[in-house]
Amino acid sequence: MIKEEIGAAPGKYELHRGAIIVRDTRTTIQEVAAAFETLHARYDRRVSCEASIYRLDAALARDLERLSPGSPAHLSSQALAVLDRASAETAGHARLLMGGLVSGYEEQRIHVTCGRERLHVAGLGNGREDALYVASRTGFVLDVRVGGDERGIRAAGRLASASLLPGSGEKVAASGTTLETSVVAASMQPFDGVVLPGEAIVLRSQLVGSDETIAVVIRPALLDAPR
Repeated sequence: MIKEEIGAAPGKYELHRGAIIVRDTRTTIQEVAAAFETLHARYDRRVSCEASIYRLDAALARDLERLSPGSPAHLSSQALAVLDRASAETAGHARLLMGGLVSGYEEQRIHVTCGRERLHVAGLGNGREDALYVASRTGFVLDVRVGGDERGIRAAGRLASASLLPGSGEKVAASGTTLETSVVAASMQPFDGVVLPGEAIVLRSQLVGSDETIAVVIRPALLDAPR
């Protein structure tokens, strides 16, 4: 198909982790890139996926389940409206810890990422070359594919990592230290769900030693009309 678009095949190319690496002249590479854009526009729909992590109190968690009957892994449009209002309130029942939004093409692997990485000097040797650095990561990576069919919008993937979420720690009064609680293993399992426009997939985890819940809310969307 690329050959049909540009009139010739690139000199050297290979597949690598779902990507096509082309080795040729700058002009040919630019022509191949333009051809891919043309093919995407002709055959692929653009999609997006928003993922947010919330900390919910017990009352709100129960309300969201009540407003989403039929499946504990889904949030109805009414439940999402309640969640958005609660997280916007200063002293609400929900706290938005972090979130991210990414767009891509239908059924292609995309990653929603949010967070940052810091390097700390943990020790020094005889020189700068001997210094020991420790990386601390805050955030999450959601690995997902989004598509659509007659049932609705399908999203399948997994929460690839989630660590040191701000606001997810519990204060221990006796020592004054803060225990950072990551999203537990239940939320790291693969998910595969179909929702209607305006609905979401939700992954829930109970905070250790608390009645509060960490909820990963995944909102897939189709940006183009069906072809």
